[in-house]
Amino acid sequence: MFLGTLLFVIFAGLLSIKVKFSFVILTNTLTILVSVVLATQFIIPPNASWFNPFGMNFAIIFTGVVILIGVLIIRFVSKTILLGLKNE
Repeated sequence: MFLGTLLFVIFAGLLSIKVKFSFVILTNTLTILVSVVLATQFIIPPNASWFNPFGMNFAIIFTGVVILIGVLIIRFVSKTILLGLKNE
Protein backbone atom coordinates (compact mmCIF):
# COMPACT_ATOMS: atom_id res chain seq x y z
CA MET A 1 0.00 0.00 0.00
CA PHE A 2 2.90 2.32 0.67
CA LEU A 3 4.15 1.93 -2.90
CA GLY A 4 0.66 2.62 -4.26
CA THR A 5 0.32 5.71 -2.10
CA LEU A 6 3.76 6.92 -3.16
CA LEU A 7 2.91 6.45 -6.85
CA PHE A 8 -0.40 8.27 -6.31
CA VAL A 9 1.38 11.23 -4.73
CA ILE A 10 3.90 11.38 -7.58
CA PHE A 11 1.31 11.14 -10.35
CA ALA A 12 -1.08 13.58 -8.66
CA GLY A 13 1.78 16.05 -8.19
CA LEU A 14 2.82 15.75 -11.81
CA LEU A 15 -0.72 16.08 -13.13
CA SER A 16 -1.45 19.12 -10.97
CA ILE A 17 1.24 21.30 -12.58
CA LYS A 18 -1.26 23.07 -14.83
CA VAL A 19 -3.98 23.40 -12.16
CA LYS A 20 -4.35 26.45 -9.92
CA PHE A 21 -2.84 26.11 -6.45
CA SER A 22 -6.09 26.99 -4.69
CA PHE A 23 -7.97 24.29 -6.61
CA VAL A 24 -5.43 21.66 -5.53
CA ILE A 25 -5.84 22.71 -1.88
CA LEU A 26 -9.65 22.80 -2.17
CA THR A 27 -9.83 19.38 -3.82
CA ASN A 28 -7.59 17.74 -1.23
CA THR A 29 -9.46 19.37 1.65
CA LEU A 30 -12.74 18.09 0.25
CA THR A 31 -11.21 14.62 -0.13
CA ILE A 32 -10.07 14.63 3.50
CA LEU A 33 -13.53 15.67 4.71
CA VAL A 34 -15.25 12.99 2.63
CA SER A 35 -12.77 10.41 3.96
CA VAL A 36 -13.59 11.32 7.55
CA VAL A 37 -17.34 11.14 6.90
CA LEU A 38 -17.09 7.78 5.12
CA ALA A 39 -14.79 6.38 7.80
CA THR A 40 -17.22 7.25 10.56
CA GLN A 41 -19.96 5.47 8.59
CA PHE A 42 -18.08 2.33 7.51
CA ILE A 43 -15.05 1.67 9.73
CA ILE A 44 -15.95 -0.24 12.86
CA PRO A 45 -12.66 -1.20 14.51
CA PRO A 46 -12.65 -4.47 16.42
CA ASN A 47 -10.89 -2.74 19.29
CA ALA A 48 -10.21 0.85 20.29
CA SER A 49 -6.44 0.45 20.12
CA TRP A 50 -6.26 0.64 16.32
CA PHE A 51 -6.04 4.41 16.26
CA ASN A 52 -4.49 5.06 19.68
CA PRO A 53 -3.37 7.46 21.05
CA PHE A 54 -5.03 10.05 18.81
CA GLY A 55 -8.17 8.46 17.40
CA MET A 56 -9.51 7.51 14.00
CA ASN A 57 -10.46 10.98 12.76
CA PHE A 58 -7.05 12.43 13.61
CA ALA A 59 -5.31 9.52 11.85
CA ILE A 60 -7.37 10.09 8.69
CA ILE A 61 -6.83 13.86 8.72
CA PHE A 62 -3.10 13.46 9.41
CA THR A 63 -2.72 10.99 6.54
CA GLY A 64 -4.63 13.33 4.20
CA VAL A 65 -2.43 16.29 5.16
CA VAL A 66 0.75 14.24 4.63
CA ILE A 67 -0.48 13.22 1.16
CA LEU A 68 -1.39 16.86 0.39
CA ILE A 69 2.08 18.04 1.41
CA GLY A 70 3.64 15.33 -0.77
CA VAL A 71 1.54 16.34 -3.77
CA LEU A 72 2.47 20.00 -3.28
CA ILE A 73 6.18 19.18 -3.00
CA ILE A 74 6.13 17.06 -6.19
CA ARG A 75 4.10 19.79 -7.91
CA PHE A 76 6.57 22.51 -6.89
CA VAL A 77 9.66 20.51 -7.88
CA SER A 78 8.26 19.38 -11.23
CA LYS A 79 6.99 22.88 -12.03
CA THR A 80 10.40 24.36 -11.21
CA ILE A 81 12.15 21.79 -13.41
CA LEU A 82 9.67 22.36 -16.23
CA LEU A 83 10.13 26.14 -16.08
CA GLY A 84 13.91 25.70 -15.95
CA LEU A 85 13.81 23.59 -19.11
CA LYS A 86 11.64 26.16 -20.91
CA ASN A 87 14.08 28.98 -20.13
CA GLU A 88 17.05 27.17 -21.66
